[in-house]
Amino acid sequence: MLGQCAVVSTLAQLHLGGEMRRGSLAGTPFADMGSHYWNVLADGTEFDFTEAQFQGNRPQFTEYAPRTAAYVLGNERTKTRFKELSFNLAKALDPETSLFGDLIYRAGFDAAMDSPCQKMKFSAVAVYNGQMVAAAYNGHNPVMKDLCEPTCIRFDIPSRTESMIGGCDHAEELVMDKIRELGISLKETGIYVVGLSEKNLPWMREEAEHTCIRCSHQMHRAGVNSIVVPVKDKGWVNISPQTALKSAKLYALQVKKV
Repeated sequence: MLGQCAVVSTLAQLHLGGEMRRGSLAGTPFADMGSHYWNVLADGTEFDFTEAQFQGNRPQFTEYAPRTAAYVLGNERTKTRFKELSFNLAKALDPETSLFGDLIYRAGFDAAMDSPCQKMKFSAVAVYNGQMVAAAYNGHNPVMKDLCEPTCIRFDIPSRTESMIGGCDHAEELVMDKIRELGISLKETGIYVVGLSEKNLPWMREEAEHTCIRCSHQMHRAGVNSIVVPVKDKGWVNISPQTALKSAKLYALQVKKV
């Protein structure tokens, strides 16, 4: 089982870059821990963020293997701990944000963390009659996923433009599919949208708007009751599908830019 040090090292790698290493603890007084992870920062400096657990007797690792974040997060229990640590980091960096105490936002945060997107991770949580009924995150379309390998094609495309070019199905699209499958009316459903940066930190909008014309167009045609977005210093703000489409159009035309 992967331990807490693997979670901390993964978080450090995502935020600081560099490499993550794994060493076996077999034959040491800490063998029951299985293995240990530490980081080599982008400048080549080795740093062990969980060294304190050895109480001054950290083993010398003469052999080790490099590990990727994908490898570490392949363990479901580790992924759950990683989500918790990432959420706690977000709260520590911005303690004044009221949304961190909101159940819908937390559900959206956790769902977005499951996204494999290399650029930005998004989730959409559907709320019907005051209850969360479905959630989805942007993920690779099997036919298009080659556009994400090894590096997402969207890194070379201005953000919020050319929305049909990419390897992912969008969170809003996928959650609407789930709502239809449940037999629930989209006209009575609110869709809450959560975004995370490449480093898994919350993306809070400066104003109440939607920036993806691909999704806003579909939500407008479907007659979604409301689109709810997180706005800095305001929390959740409802916007109509019409407002979402109008604002997204400005980004698609590069009148406005992220």
